[in-house]
Amino acid sequence: VTRLSRKNFSFSSKLWRHIYSWAPNPTVYLETHPEAGFVKGYTVGFGAQEYIWRHSFEENEKFLRDNLVTATAMIRKSVLERVGGFDTSNRQGMEDWEFWLAAASKGMWGTTIPETMDWYRRRPVDDNKWRNFKGDKSEQFKQKLKLKYPSLYQPGRWPRLTPQVHRYFVNTSAVWQSPMRAGYPMGLGGSSSLSYANGLSKARARLLIVLPWFAMGGADKFNLNLVRFLASHGIARSPYTNATSPGQTHEAAQGLSSAWEITIVATSGADLAWMYNFLSWTPDVFVLPHFLKSSDFPRFLCYLVHSRQPDVLLLTNSELAYLLVPFLRAYCPGPAIVDYTHMEEENWKGGGYPRYSVAMQNMLDLNIVASTHLKTWMVQKGASDSRIEVATINVDEKEFRPDPRAREMMRNLYKIPNDPNHIVVLFAARLAAQKQPKVVLNVFKNLAARRLTFTGLIAGDGPLRDEVDEFLGRFDLSSHVKLLGPIPPSNMKTFMAACDIIFLPSRFEGISSIIYEGMSVGLVPVSAAVGGQAELVTDEVGVLVELPFEEDDGRNNDPDEAVQVRLYTDALQGLLEQPKRVHQMAARARERIQSQYSLGHMGRTMVSLFCQAMQYQAARPRSPPFKESALEAAIQGIENFDNQNRIESLWRETQDLLKARKIDNTHLEAADKMKVQYEKSKQALVKLQREYDAKREEFLEYQAEAERMYMRCEEEKDRMASLEQRANKEGKITEELRKSLATAQGSLAECRLSCSESRPRNVSQTQTPSSPHTWNRARQGDAKQGQARQDRAPG
Repeated sequence: VTRLSRKNFSFSSKLWRHIYSWAPNPTVYLETHPEAGFVKGYTVGFGAQEYIWRHSFEENEKFLRDNLVTATAMIRKSVLERVGGFDTSNRQGMEDWEFWLAAASKGMWGTTIPETMDWYRRRPVDDNKWRNFKGDKSEQFKQKLKLKYPSLYQPGRWPRLTPQVHRYFVNTSAVWQSPMRAGYPMGLGGSSSLSYANGLSKARARLLIVLPWFAMGGADKFNLNLVRFLASHGIARSPYTNATSPGQTHEAAQGLSSAWEITIVATSGADLAWMYNFLSWTPDVFVLPHFLKSSDFPRFLCYLVHSRQPDVLLLTNSELAYLLVPFLRAYCPGPAIVDYTHMEEENWKGGGYPRYSVAMQNMLDLNIVASTHLKTWMVQKGASDSRIEVATINVDEKEFRPDPRAREMMRNLYKIPNDPNHIVVLFAARLAAQKQPKVVLNVFKNLAARRLTFTGLIAGDGPLRDEVDEFLGRFDLSSHVKLLGPIPPSNMKTFMAACDIIFLPSRFEGISSIIYEGMSVGLVPVSAAVGGQAELVTDEVGVLVELPFEEDDGRNNDPDEAVQVRLYTDALQGLLEQPKRVHQMAARARERIQSQYSLGHMGRTMVSLFCQAMQYQAARPRSPPFKESALEAAIQGIENFDNQNRIESLWRETQDLLKARKIDNTHLEAADKMKVQYEKSKQALVKLQREYDAKREEFLEYQAEAERMYMRCEEEKDRMASLEQRANKEGKITEELRKSLATAQGSLAECRLSCSESRPRNVSQTQTPSSPHTWNRARQGDAKQGQARQDRAPG
């Protein structure tokens, strides 16, 4: 395995971090998973197109629609022979797709290791060379496959891989039918090692590290710094005259080149955030759950020891590694076995990893701890101090240094006054219970209530993120506190440059890496006097708060949160009121890191301790346990590991359910409020309904009355129309009568005039048939009768 360099490939920086080296993972996978016919990893596309191709064989029936993987796979010879190889008559591309379907039609299928393991160069004209790749030819090729393998297109006919259940063994040959044994001792799964040795030549010192994962945090930052130092600086000259590895003379040891070759094994794939950082210094990285069953972990470790021939086997923060120490000591006696622990955790398994270190000390060549405080704790628990050495984790003082330009830039970015008297307090940690972000928030709230001038920055993410958001919103601290979220490790030093104080009120710590880094940049640490913090933080460079821990009642011995908040608030207030003192302490903090806690000092100390462990292994080796006992211990360790993984999985599911239940409860509370509101609305609606019904009855009465009035109006209208017709008719008669009367009156007048002229003059007045008065009365009577008739006429 050779070290890869970005110079050898035309990769962009965003792709480089996803690229892993080619390791024997596929070969190991096929040997330990006999149910799989072939295996491959993810693909990196580069050149004309850049991408990470993560489609896999696990997508099963989707292969009926498209070819989801590249042809770069490791295939069993038996599968190739049974399928009959590739269809050589196909010269238009996609022959690998046809091969996968042919294998599936015969009940064989493969799987994918979730790592990028091959590189696929993409050229601008690649697609034009293969007619089956796209267009009409592609559809024709799909129809051809459907006709050739019709059974696959029927529901439920796709082959499923059934993992073979492992059995712990007594007789090697009874369970694991591996074709070669190579004389290796027994391991789990029926064979102690793989069917090949793969012994590598050795020209440099080698280190094998077993850790749980590659998580973003202080422990893995130390691991990364150690790997970087060893890969670039090396062992220098050992101060010991003994051989650096069993069987080697001192002269041979002096012939080793300066840099170390490093192999890293992760026993869990839970968190691989920093994996690419480690790969930039060594390509020999293995994440065991990606390609092994847990029952095969021990024999793969044996394989690595025999293949790589490490001088030192370093265990750090891996519970499974501690449980496998008896097995490794019994079956892999070559390397010196050492461990590195950071801090005790009283609330987890009686002390955490240091307790395991104490329990396994008689099988470890050397215990290395991060602080004198932890060494004292282990001695109190029964360990021998003669095999415990201290190596602080330290910091790269050249990487983490004051940067005035970054300070001005970041302050301008977050609208923070670039004033030496305006102090910025940084809390950079995982938002989890151990780091106590709630204490930080309450301290910031109190400082704001005391009207102190400052800005608080919170950098990090974690399970308490929602509570932090809720707190900031509830108390409206936006003018004093800014939540930055997770900050990439490569950017942390830039954010630190804008700050003056690093605040870390952890419940427990070893010596926090963020305190090292902050002091190196020139920040004043304010933290709890727990673990080994006092070994780094003195009164001249920072403030450590002594917390009044309560008596341990068997449940919780943490100090009261309100007391912590008050003590930290007072401590920070004393600094905020004296900016000049803060800057003086910051300068002394930087000087302390440079003089005693540099990365080079840590690297040289670790190399010296590795040499010391190799000396112990060569001169005063630990007695190995009986192989049978070691094997049983490994079996129990694997069972414990599996059970713990199941428990953690159930715990995560439980937490998810509790979170969902919390959300559901919130929804239920809202639903209850809505129900109460609904009942009120319902009652109001009933009341409105009653009022509506009453109004409707009243309306109906008005409507009936209106209809009656309407009918009366219609009747009156008809009557009036009839009267109008009658009046019109009578009016015509009256007019005729009036005309007749006028005519008659005219005739009468003429008649009178004629009579008057024709009356004899010798007739006396008394003989006149009618006197003038009689004529006048007759005319008046006629006029009155005519007026009476006119009055009776309608209209």
